[in-house]
Amino acid sequence: MYTKQPDSCTSFSNKSNNFDQSAISFELIDKCIRDLKLGKASGPDELMAEHLKYAHPILIYHLCILFRAISVHSPLIVPLVKDKTGDINSVDNYRGITLTPVVAKAFECVLLSNCEEFLATDNLQFGFKRFVGCLQAVLTLRSVMDYFISRGSGVYAAAQAFDTVCHAKLFQCLVDNGVPGWIVLVTENWYSKLCVAVRWIDAISGF
Repeated sequence: MYTKQPDSCTSFSNKSNNFDQSAISFELIDKCIRDLKLGKASGPDELMAEHLKYAHPILIYHLCILFRAISVHSPLIVPLVKDKTGDINSVDNYRGITLTPVVAKAFECVLLSNCEEFLATDNLQFGFKRFVGCLQAVLTLRSVMDYFISRGSGVYAAAQAFDTVCHAKLFQCLVDNGVPGWIVLVTENWYSKLCVAVRWIDAISGF
């Protein structure tokens, strides 16, 4: 499966690459590797975080060269059953878990470390943020409901989920928030060449 950007989406390929090699340092890569969660499933390359964390330090040197080269020149899906008591022959009873190569996770961590200061969000956003999640969101929702119900008022809630988004819109948000141009270029290049395969037991589909 190949993801292609809609023609209406703006390309950022003409933006200057202001990459500074010091942004991807040996020390930063070492920190990102140490921050990787252990005990996670391996990606299609069968590498795990443990392979990077316990490897010889020279690996970090080579990753540093690789990551800098990517920045200058600008996964595997496993279906999991949602309800084991339901119909296992129904595609609606499965959700896809994407297994990303651990080297890619380390690179993404390096990118994030270089643009965290530009990615401030609202205090009421709980998704994709460190130290907060569903528990805090549910607690906030419950507190708001209890407040109005205890005062005799009704509570109405609406929820909406987005299955797809235009990547270029997200890239423009990065630009508008001051994220370095080289990170936007790398991210655009990264997403424009995505391909995935599905693993079913021991069989792997074409990419």
